[in-house]
Amino acid sequence: MNQSHSTGAVSAATSEAREVGMKILASGGNAFDAIIASAVTLAVVEPGNSGLGGEGYCIFYDSKTAQAGSLCFMEVPGGLASPEDLSGKDLLRGVMSPMIPGMVAGWFALISEKCSLSSEELLAPAIEYAKNGFELCAHEAGGLNWMGDYFHPSAHSVFVRSDRPWQSGDRLYQPELAQTLKQIARDGAEFFYHGDFAEKMDRFFRESGGILRKSDLASYKPIWQGTLSHRFGDFEIHVPPPESTGFELLYGLELLSRLNYGSFKPGELDAAKTIASVSRKMQECSDELLSKMQPYDPNTDETIAGLFEEKALQEAVNNLHCKHSAHSPSHGMHTTSLSACDSSGNYVCLTQTLDHGFGSGVMIPGTGVLMNNGMAWMNVDNPTRADIVAPFGHYFAPVIPTLALDISGKPIMALGTPGGNGIPQTTMQVYANMLFHNDDAEKALSRPRMFLGAIVPETPTEGISIEPGFALEVYSELQIEESDIFRYFGDFHAVGRNPNGGFTVYDDPRGVKARSF
Repeated sequence: MNQSHSTGAVSAATSEAREVGMKILASGGNAFDAIIASAVTLAVVEPGNSGLGGEGYCIFYDSKTAQAGSLCFMEVPGGLASPEDLSGKDLLRGVMSPMIPGMVAGWFALISEKCSLSSEELLAPAIEYAKNGFELCAHEAGGLNWMGDYFHPSAHSVFVRSDRPWQSGDRLYQPELAQTLKQIARDGAEFFYHGDFAEKMDRFFRESGGILRKSDLASYKPIWQGTLSHRFGDFEIHVPPPESTGFELLYGLELLSRLNYGSFKPGELDAAKTIASVSRKMQECSDELLSKMQPYDPNTDETIAGLFEEKALQEAVNNLHCKHSAHSPSHGMHTTSLSACDSSGNYVCLTQTLDHGFGSGVMIPGTGVLMNNGMAWMNVDNPTRADIVAPFGHYFAPVIPTLALDISGKPIMALGTPGGNGIPQTTMQVYANMLFHNDDAEKALSRPRMFLGAIVPETPTEGISIEPGFALEVYSELQIEESDIFRYFGDFHAVGRNPNGGFTVYDDPRGVKARSF
């Protein structure tokens, strides 16, 4: 589905977040203002996918500097994190699973450097939704019911009903979160990382046996970065550098280009087998890199650049292999991505998450803040790998907000999606539809997708997740039964410039359909 606008555009997962962002643009705010107001609103009205206790990554084109850049505000382990203390513990849910949240620091870094409106103006809509509640759709109610048994007791008063399951039309109220947001709007990130929130978090984890401390919060800083980019015909695709695994997306697209992917008919067997083989090569290269180095190692940039050397690319093309089988992936809520642009030429894509649906399930008492479960993604058992957990360590993450620039260097699209480990592959497929099959964004988003591997770390597999819509021989070749078909893979949100000079919103039909249930 798409809509055309003249002054700018916002694409986000809920109507509340989209409307908030568009009102900010209409009131004179820029795309950065709109993205922050929408992002904070999503942290309230989409609590399974993001929140103040989470993390994120942002990529942008700043029209004032005429440059693309990115901001990393991903989580890091606290000072007490060690393999010895974490191995064998429940890192999926509960008090041992959170890492130092970067979300609030990232929001306020953007507010300070890029926004034109005050934090009070930008957070006001989210505060109202937290205080006065919002109406759940069936999808959101189902997520709360699905998570019910996994919430820590600290979160029960807000997210667990004792009388009956949540239903479509119920209202969710978060008064303590409203108060926390009000104090953050007034005092900035200082309140969260050095003030009353830090004190309450510290007290809770000391009493409950967790390992995060207020000194961990005080140490946190977001990281301003440039971008990685690669040209494909008239388009230049930009992704964040490490800590993001955005290089996977560029690598996969380059392999498809060399395999003449545009000559294959979308959805047919040859195209599907090519996507699957390239996806496996992306995984292999990425895992090898992740096992040997961390994002800010001195040789990381050189190693990534080596993937794109002519000899290495030709060797990769010559050694693609097709060993595929089907599996049924895990379901759930995980992450959210949103995009915005304005008439001045600013473009922003921001992806934010609590890691798994509703994160750790732990709420800091008196604050309404759900904490992430970033530890679930950490290596705590294999010390031979570079990604072994360590205090304040930085690690690669499959979080890839993107920008597309035209041949003159002007932005034409901001696009991103949730999807865990599937993000590099599904984003590659959407861009491949546009770059090699000349799809417009709406058509590119509507084509069926597949994914190799596990969406989340606790469900390891080498099989293929696949949607309906491929040619019948694809399912026959892969021996896929009807029960194995996964129906909603990704939830892209994009904004783009149209030929008439206006701006168009593109919402993934999968997410629209899921939220209509």
